[in-house]
This record gives sequence, structure tokens and C-alpha cells, in this order.
Amino acid sequence: MIRIAFIGIKDNLSCFEELSFYIDGSVQNGVPSHLRRPLDECLDHRSMVINQGAAFVETHSNQQFFTRIVNWPSSTRAEFFVIFLALFVCLRGCRVKIYMDSNCSILTITRFLYSRSKFRSRGFNNSLILIYMDILIKDRNLDLELIKVKAHAGVL
Repeated sequence: MIRIAFIGIKDNLSCFEELSFYIDGSVQNGVPSHLRRPLDECLDHRSMVINQGAAFVETHSNQQFFTRIVNWPSSTRAEFFVIFLALFVCLRGCRVKIYMDSNCSILTITRFLYSRSKFRSRGFNNSLILIYMDILIKDRNLDLELIKVKAHAGVL
């Protein structure tokens, strides 16, 4: 299902040489609706739910993608994942602008991509997704620009 969605998005973006994405990855704590009781009854950590979301909107075509991420909650991981997804639908040689509200993600990705050390993945959290981003950028010869925007309240 996700594969079909990505093929459709990629096909719709095939006529653009430059793409602009607004992305957001977020993490929220919550309690399932069937467990909403007085707080003292819900203190068992197994009843807590961590919701991680990742979404992008491509501005030229209004293509949108939303997904949920499970395990190892981290807002940075959610941001990295949605950046990877946006890069995944880009065609070879494309100029890509990604607008996001996470300065931490921008600095980490920039530091990682421009590191010359052969051991550069050491010292970086989420290094596997960073490695995949780097491979995708180089393999498709993408010209990536990460742009900080003001943080928002609520959903994308």
C-alpha cells in the first residue's frame, strides 16, 4: 500500500526539476480512549501510548503523505524519517528544498553530510537513517537545501 502511494506521488512529481516540501515529524504521549480513567488508575506504563507521526506536503503539486511510526519514540527520528520519505520520491538530479521547524535536525543532517571522517556515523544518534539519506542524495544526485521555519502549534 505504501509502495503504491509512493509510486503515485513520484509519478506526479516527475515533471518538476525543483521540489519544495514542508515536513513535520512529531511525538505525543497519550492514553488510549478505552483507558481514560482517573490518573491514579492509569499510571501503569503499559497503558501509555506514544504517537509518532511524519508528514510532508510538496508545494508545487500539493502531493501529501502522512504516516505513523512505531517503536523508539524520538521527535528527531520522526523528522529524519519524513525527510527520507520526501527524498525518496524525488527524481534524479532534482533540486530539493525542505522546510522544517527543527533546527536540531537541520544541524545534525548538515554536520553528517559534510563530515569527511570514515567513522562519521559514530557519535550520531539515528545514524542508520542518516546513512540512508546520504546514499539517496548521492545516488540520485539531489541538490538538497534544508530551511528552518517558525515552529507551529498543532498539526501540519
